[in-house]
Amino acid sequence: MSTDLKSGILSRYVIPYLALLAALQAFASSGSWMALLNSVDAQGAALRFGGVGLVSALFWLGAAWFKDVLPRSAKEVLVFWRSGNRMPAHRVFDKQHDNRIDWQKIRDAGGAPSLSPQEQNALWYNWYKTYRNDPSVVQSHKSYLAFRDLAAVAVLSAPGPWLTAALVDMSIGGRLALFALPVLAWFLAALAARAKASDMMYQVLALRSD
Repeated sequence: MSTDLKSGILSRYVIPYLALLAALQAFASSGSWMALLNSVDAQGAALRFGGVGLVSALFWLGAAWFKDVLPRSAKEVLVFWRSGNRMPAHRVFDKQHDNRIDWQKIRDAGGAPSLSPQEQNALWYNWYKTYRNDPSVVQSHKSYLAFRDLAAVAVLSAPGPWLTAALVDMSIGGRLALFALPVLAWFLAALAARAKASDMMYQVLALRSD
């Protein structure tokens, strides 16, 4: 994987999301600080509170690191919700509806719905290698990788806020927010990654048919 395609993902996407997650955890559990001060066993409560915070921080740091170790196939499952033939290019010629593309030229070049998913993906990838450095393709590819990794980070870091919601005294609204944010972040990042992957796929076809 080209380093340039993934440059900026950590600073522009991952760190801001983890900072938002940390801020939400701190805000949702802010009421427990007062309870901590008034606790009969303040030392024990402080240890538990600090322990939860430490474990959450470890999940955040682990998610930021493990996103680059997690297999590409696992990230694709998180984004496309398929165990096989995950990428849109496996179905690239099935729906010929993008007006940027001269579909007759694509069919004349061999791009037909009758091809198997593996054949469709292989043919598209051969064309992609020709146009991979086109600015429009590069931008879509970078955005796809960024949102794909963000979806992975949302899932990998989820145990942190969930543990906080389960073990720290807070309002029902705070618990719901901590449980919901990772799920919502994963869902939205997955949708954005899907959209960018499709845009990259069709941009290659538009260049091929030009």
